[in-house]
Amino acid sequence: MRNSIVQGVKTAEFVYYPPQIALTAKRILVKPNLGYPVGPPVTVSLQVLTTVIQTLRHQNPDAEILIVEGVCSPVSLGEIVRRHGIDQILGDGMRILDADILPLTEYPNLSPNPCGLNRCSPPVY
Repeated sequence: MRNSIVQGVKTAEFVYYPPQIALTAKRILVKPNLGYPVGPPVTVSLQVLTTVIQTLRHQNPDAEILIVEGVCSPVSLGEIVRRHGIDQILGDGMRILDADILPLTEYPNLSPNPCGLNRCSPPVY
């Protein structure tokens, strides 16, 4: 694990620096915290998500950008996306995917010291 410094900043001052691998990736997965039908700080703000998506698009104009989220409430992902205005910031080559309806594939936990789970089943796209 790399050493890092985490600090809070005002949303208006937020600057996103994508990882180096995102600059040449064909597909980029963005996993915001949108699973609840409430606003920040429980979920990511539209301004922060917009900054992330616009920065990724600027740095890698040809990548497919997938925003993948599951929900933790009776409100559908489509409704949460609409309430937050996320549907208004999507451009060409960007999609919202509902993790709750994607097929699952089981993978072994390759950690030499697995913490609780020997296998996991993430959604696959």
